[in-house]
Amino acid sequence: MDIFLLNYKGELTQNRIEDMLESLEAKLENDNLSRGAIAHIAIIFIELCQNMINYSKSIHAKERNIVPYGSISCMKNSINSEYILESENIISIDDKERLLSRLKDIDTRSRDEIKQRYKELRRSAKNAHDKGAGIGLYDIAKRCKSVQYNFTPINEDKLYFHLKINTDT
Repeated sequence: MDIFLLNYKGELTQNRIEDMLESLEAKLENDNLSRGAIAHIAIIFIELCQNMINYSKSIHAKERNIVPYGSISCMKNSINSEYILESENIISIDDKERLLSRLKDIDTRSRDEIKQRYKELRRSAKNAHDKGAGIGLYDIAKRCKSVQYNFTPINEDKLYFHLKINTDT
């Protein structure tokens, strides 16, 4: 049975993310997690939020403006004490291709290889300041037990993008 620690759906702003993170960290502290484990989950949470801020689009076909809106949750599995973070937002077909190439690459790598690829991307700084550089996805993947994702079509130009992260803290 999953216990919800945080569940939010709505507009994402830096202030909203800070408020949610503060609340989440307090709940994790009450769960007697170490500072390192809390930081581990917090980094994943922040990266998921940043992905939504950078990629979220309007549901309307052919409209490409960023609309920082989505849902995010953090749960604890009461059976195995694993933490699960999930996010969902609307993206364009073009964004799907960019994200899918990173996610497929992550799928083919071991955790050590993901860590190495992350270091390479950080060192090279290639596209580091461009939207869609993909470094955040590697940062998430190197910190978790599993990354699951799916894309659900909305119309010919937009999809729901769902990420589910299982931690190993």
